[in-house]
Amino acid sequence: MEEGLMQYLVYTDSACSPKRNKVTAAYMIKTKYKYIGSGVNIFEGTSIAVGESIAVGLAIEALLKENILKNKDNVIIYTDCKSVVDFFAKVREPNTFPKTKDKAVKLTWKKLQELSEACEWTFVKIKAHDKGANGNKVADRLAKYALRYLCEVIE
Repeated sequence: MEEGLMQYLVYTDSACSPKRNKVTAAYMIKTKYKYIGSGVNIFEGTSIAVGESIAVGLAIEALLKENILKNKDNVIIYTDCKSVVDFFAKVREPNTFPKTKDKAVKLTWKKLQELSEACEWTFVKIKAHDKGANGNKVADRLAKYALRYLCEVIE
């Protein structure tokens, strides 16, 4: 990587409670040198893949709002959801649009297109609960915490 350019590591995860019809989406962003931010949100539904997609969109939105990305910076998005990696790999293909009815997933698609204009990015599929990916552990805990405790507060 060229001097002065930054590599951003984004970890996403999701948790689901079919009984409550709730999905949580969480992310954590850091660089080699510092923590950038994290977030979590709660949605209606029971799809882990949609939750992971939303987590990706939330993280990208946070990065774009920070206005810190430079043209050749690199964003690596770590997820344990293979279907998310496969689905969003098509964003770079010309004249390709998401084949989904889910508005949140379509919004994440658009955010990835915006990210493409700002910098380079890639997805990396990691094992769920990977002991070596500390960022993934943080995102996993945020998602589970929100599902257990924050859902009770809003219900």
